[in-house]
Amino acid sequence: MDKTNVLILTSSLHIGGLEMVIAHLCRHSDRKKFDVSVCCLKGLGSIGEELIKEGYSVTTLRKPAYMKNNYISWLQVLSLTKKKNIHVIHSHTVDSLLDASLCKLFGWKIRTIHTFHYGNYPNLPSKYLFAEKVFSRFADNLVAVGNEQKEKIKKALKIDDRSIVTVWNGVPKSQGKQEISAVEKYHQSERVIVGTVCTLIEQKGLTHLLDVAYSVKQKGGNALFLIAGEGHLRKDLEEKTTRLGLNDNVIFMGWVNNASQTFIPHIDIFFLPSLWEAMSVVVLEAMEAGKPVVVTNVGENRHVITDGVDGFLAEPGNTQRMADVIDRLIDNNDLRAQTGEKAREKIRSLFGVERMVSAYQSLYAKG
Repeated sequence: MDKTNVLILTSSLHIGGLEMVIAHLCRHSDRKKFDVSVCCLKGLGSIGEELIKEGYSVTTLRKPAYMKNNYISWLQVLSLTKKKNIHVIHSHTVDSLLDASLCKLFGWKIRTIHTFHYGNYPNLPSKYLFAEKVFSRFADNLVAVGNEQKEKIKKALKIDDRSIVTVWNGVPKSQGKQEISAVEKYHQSERVIVGTVCTLIEQKGLTHLLDVAYSVKQKGGNALFLIAGEGHLRKDLEEKTTRLGLNDNVIFMGWVNNASQTFIPHIDIFFLPSLWEAMSVVVLEAMEAGKPVVVTNVGENRHVITDGVDGFLAEPGNTQRMADVIDRLIDNNDLRAQTGEKAREKIRSLFGVERMVSAYQSLYAKG
């Protein structure tokens, strides 16, 4: 039986949920039936480097020196599809959707699939919203990563319900604490560690995290907040940390490599007060690692978490609710353990990587 050759198209493979979905598709696809390779339009990134080390085919396009922007990237992608005899292009970003559509229009017969990862429709820059409205019409299959996101996409892009399906993100089983801990030295204080992993941008609501840390400190909570990630808000967040007198309570760790293994398994509580999401991969990773999660009721979180059973939900900006829940978890080891175990059971039942990959492989295999 001939293999189906799939080219995954994206902007780059830096750290992020979208990028982890692509990595999982590479690592967990059936190699007997599918030959999966990746093309990065703008840069490689640390996840791309890892995939190359593991033997996966990852191509990074080179911008012509005489061009400010790579206006011929779609021609480079088209050349790559012919060289690799690609049957399916699976795009994951707006620019990759555009290039995949042009390859379909001007190249040989090829199928295209596009996955939307953005979760705050219709609040997207107008040029990107217009591009998605136009070029999504050329895709053979459109995929939302969550039901909440799907409804927003249908309305914003005026897409018929029959034209888009939902494929939930999934994560592999955690490997326990086999990796060297990035937070080992912080356990020496015997404080409960509240951790988060994210890019330091407005979306993640980290100013609210600092408000919660301040509230916990004022109530005498024995906790240390660790923030793994980088972003343009770091300086502002550090300044607020100092103003609130939290320099001994909040630590900015910068990017942590392989955080799903080196960071998340070694914290006690996972906390992410996002203002919006589509379907957060890092929340799934934390639950799979058996951690109690405290997150906001945004995106697909309410479909993933049963509040008070396998995690805790708060409305965006409701720092009082967040602080109250974290205080309870700090003071109750049994509650942390019970919630974390139920979280792990939920993920393995409904949000495993095998389920996600199988759904995409069904789309890849369509004639």
